[in-house]
Amino acid sequence: MTWSRFFSRVLYPHNESFKTKFLLIVLIGLLLSYATTVRALNVELRETSPVSPALLHQDEALYILIHYQSEQPLRFQAMGIYNGQEIKANIRMNPSPAYPAGEDQAIAWVSYYKETQIDSVKVSVYDANWQLLETQSIPLSATWQKDNNSLSNPKASWVNELNRQQQARVKPKQSLSTWDILFVQLLCFSIPIYWILQLRLLWKWTGRWRRFACIPLFISLPLLVYTVFALFLGSNLWPLLMIFITPFTLLMLLIIMSFKRMRSST
Repeated sequence: MTWSRFFSRVLYPHNESFKTKFLLIVLIGLLLSYATTVRALNVELRETSPVSPALLHQDEALYILIHYQSEQPLRFQAMGIYNGQEIKANIRMNPSPAYPAGEDQAIAWVSYYKETQIDSVKVSVYDANWQLLETQSIPLSATWQKDNNSLSNPKASWVNELNRQQQARVKPKQSLSTWDILFVQLLCFSIPIYWILQLRLLWKWTGRWRRFACIPLFISLPLLVYTVFALFLGSNLWPLLMIFITPFTLLMLLIIMSFKRMRSST
């Protein structure tokens, strides 16, 4: 059978038996694909701490024990539900690190820092890239109330251990080496060194060499204005440009000094 004849039969089948067999094959393929997906991801919400009905003070966490089996890393986040609606106001959730593929236990938690009532908890299951895979829900009764009691509900035995593992996954796996720390310190020290040297040369030099010493100012002065402006606006990143650009202006100044010294020695 030629390819053109095959496609003509598939696209324009005249034989009802062939059409039935073809549709049956497609259906079986879809079922097998769905079954493979189901086997590849199995998530079960086992219990909560505290158990339902739970009365919690503001900002106290409700923990969910999760058992999962997956062929890819997963992330979990919990959210309260009341009358079928997600309760997103005044919420705090777990940081949700990526749990490794395989079969293991995970933990998710949710808390509210104002008076809130929920009748179920929804756990969203994501892949490592935060693509939603599925959601699971567990019915319960939990109320966060305003009170002056600082005592929390007793935690189940699994909470502390899984919380510790979760925090360990969130922390950076590799700390800065001694050389990295030294490099960052040199970048920071270059700022006062540059300005002290720049002002000293402008005060000491005269004539054309003073004009040469002004060249780095075409970079450093706009940079200084930008940094002060960013600080005034309350930006957390206000010193970054100065930290990374000032070493180059310092290098320019050192090159000018070296060139002047060479000319003076000849």
